[in-house]
Amino acid sequence: MTALVLVALLSGDAADAADLSRRIKGAATRAANALIDRQNKDGGYGPQFNGKSSLGITALVLWALAESPAGYRAWDGPFISKAADYLLAHQKETGGIHDEELWVYTTSISVMALRAVDAEQYKPRIEKAVAFLMGQQLNEESRLEYDPAKHVSYGGWGYGSDRRADLSNTQFAMEALAENGVAADNPIWKRSQVFLRRTQNSCDSNDAIKDGLIAGWGTSDDGGMLYRPGESKLEPRKLQDGTWQHSSYGSMSYAGLKSFIYAQAGRDSVELRKLWKWLCTHYTVDENPGMAVPENPAQGKQGLYYYYRAMAKALLLWGESRVPTPAGPRPWASDLAAKLLSLQNAAGLWVNQDENRWWEGIPEIATSYSILALRDCAEALAREKPAEVK
Repeated sequence: MTALVLVALLSGDAADAADLSRRIKGAATRAANALIDRQNKDGGYGPQFNGKSSLGITALVLWALAESPAGYRAWDGPFISKAADYLLAHQKETGGIHDEELWVYTTSISVMALRAVDAEQYKPRIEKAVAFLMGQQLNEESRLEYDPAKHVSYGGWGYGSDRRADLSNTQFAMEALAENGVAADNPIWKRSQVFLRRTQNSCDSNDAIKDGLIAGWGTSDDGGMLYRPGESKLEPRKLQDGTWQHSSYGSMSYAGLKSFIYAQAGRDSVELRKLWKWLCTHYTVDENPGMAVPENPAQGKQGLYYYYRAMAKALLLWGESRVPTPAGPRPWASDLAAKLLSLQNAAGLWVNQDENRWWEGIPEIATSYSILALRDCAEALAREKPAEVK
């Protein structure tokens, strides 16, 4: 190939990337403005329950608006300042930002939202919330004194209003802590690895499977991740030996990758090698892989926008622009951005039209996840550099 031809090809790639970046910015800007127009009178966002806005949805929208191309801040208008005030009005003496339930989830998302809006202005409030989240990890220092040899929730986070850990709450808590500067040598990270390993379909590294901590739990040993040890969000399958096998799926597997990275697990560890292989094998932007079953293929759309956001953040942290799939390397940021652009509706919003499980039929939720995913796609695209012409 001549140098002139190579230059032309690279110029074409650069032009395509620049065009995609412009389209991402336009789509995310339209989406942010559409969300702003849906703010409730109390300052929150989303459907109102018992006459008040949801803290979790409000925090998610606020986070997305602050991370949108406009980078909205409190001084820009009440669509930010009132939403931030709404969250802060619900902060407890403990530091948690929550109502009666979803303590960890709403506090984690609120921390990320407040940090994105103005980390310095809200620093004291954020520090209190971070301390609360650290205290919510289920470990030997918890009030209930979780024992790693006996309790599979050890090292993870649950909703707080219940005392059983799951990977969804764990990934949000870990992101909030990592992005707000919890030191790398803090024991919280090593403890979290215990929980993450136990949530993985892996005979090699999951002692909850090897040691039989959960009676009757079988495994596909495929390296993917579950919702919590011994529980998927799909119906389990009973094997001939009487054990129950739980299927790995995409949204939790990317949540696991993100969390293992925050927990400083080595890329060459058994856990990450097996998990990365699962993700490469099941790479797709068309559905939440692993969720579909033959009798219900539409189930693959469940948790789709949660999946997109987890995928984008995890792969951005992983740091490689191509995913080596069985069909060849795929430019994940371009693939995902193009898919999201194709799904945006005429109003500028995203809605899971196929499945309302986990509330993705609510535009504020699906749209916020999409804005955050597009932000990560844009950053990944900006990091890519054309190969040098020799």
